[in-house]
Amino acid sequence: MNRFNALLYSLLLVTPVCTGSPWEVVRTCLSAHGAVIALLSQYTVDGNRFGLRIDGKVVPAFSESGEHEVLGTLNYSACRHRVLIFDVSYGPPYRKGVAVRINASSGQIDRIDFAEKAKPKWLYLSKSQIKLAIPNIGIERKGKYLIYDSLTSADAELSPLASDTLPDRRGYTVLEL
Repeated sequence: MNRFNALLYSLLLVTPVCTGSPWEVVRTCLSAHGAVIALLSQYTVDGNRFGLRIDGKVVPAFSESGEHEVLGTLNYSACRHRVLIFDVSYGPPYRKGVAVRINASSGQIDRIDFAEKAKPKWLYLSKSQIKLAIPNIGIERKGKYLIYDSLTSADAELSPLASDTLPDRRGYTVLEL
């Protein structure tokens, strides 16, 4: 094989790795406004990259995407009462995930990012917020449950809340996941 053919052959082998594969739709969820939220996956040699398409715009699924991108394997995905929820294995023993919806009242995005050892067990929905309750199987915080709240999830100091009791059900639709 001459040098030109060898170079061409090596470029053909490397090009798919460099450019990445196309996004694949893994799960979709229809919002109350008719907009679609889709979980996307893109294969890379180091693991799958995840994205969200919200009303036609593609954004990274995790806030760490970029220089410290989260790559992993999908564990769980579902659309429950217009909330897209999923988690990925990205390094034992943790699962990293997101619960996201377009709020029916405000039209804004309600979002929770979480990273725990256990899968979320309960989803709490109200008109103004979403909550996730996750069994606490770690030793980092005391309490039977770790409670993530869309109103406080952006503040790392406040989320998650460790508690020995589940949140009050009043005012919420509660779903077991």
